[in-house]
Amino acid sequence: MAVEWEFVRAMECAITLATVRLFGERGNATRRVMARIMVELLHEDLPDDPREALIELLEPFAEVELEEDELRVEGCRLCYSSLIRDVADPEELEIIRQVPPCPFVLLFNELAKRKGWDVRMKPEVTPLSGETEPGSCVQRLISDRSGTE
Repeated sequence: MAVEWEFVRAMECAITLATVRLFGERGNATRRVMARIMVELLHEDLPDDPREALIELLEPFAEVELEEDELRVEGCRLCYSSLIRDVADPEELEIIRQVPPCPFVLLFNELAKRKGWDVRMKPEVTPLSGETEPGSCVQRLISDRSGTE
């Protein structure tokens, strides 16, 4: 069965927007819970090194390059940032931006908590801000000694 990536992106966008419209800022908590569920399913199958785990998470969906602490992503089939920008109103976008609308950022950051890593992903250049094309972004791995998101 072929995966219809447009449908997958539309569903990610719809879930994000629906949770924010229904719950406001609490919608971001709902998105984190969804990421925690995914981590429960995946964490044992992923490497214990954060950089290796990040590459393993992303490679099935995008072209990735990790140099030092900078991650460059091209052609991500799960990126829905441009969709969310088209359908969310400005107030909703501000809420959504508090927790980046990237399934990998949420997933990796929850995985890092689960595995006890002191690192997290921070978006730098994204389609949501209009700085890059849909499916392309630059993320930075940053130290997270506080343990907060």
